[in-house]
Amino acid sequence: MNRSDLAKVKYCDRFGLILIMEKAKEFDYNNLNWLEFKNTLEEKYKNDDMKEFMLSDAKPTNWGIINGRLVKIDYGN
Repeated sequence: MNRSDLAKVKYCDRFGLILIMEKAKEFDYNNLNWLEFKNTLEEKYKNDDMKEFMLSDAKPTNWGIINGRLVKIDYGN
């Protein structure tokens, strides 16, 4: 998928055992209101075809910052 809100996969072996993604800065979630974070994501993706995917396992540790934008960094299963 080519979306600006997903960290890009640089390499993945054919078995999915090795995955190299675009480097993201850690999202500072220490002073974060969890409910506010979740509500912000739900509002952002309310009309997105990928809403279910983007909100699956929507916890702050699955998000990072790349070039000043919030991106999902853990979107595997």
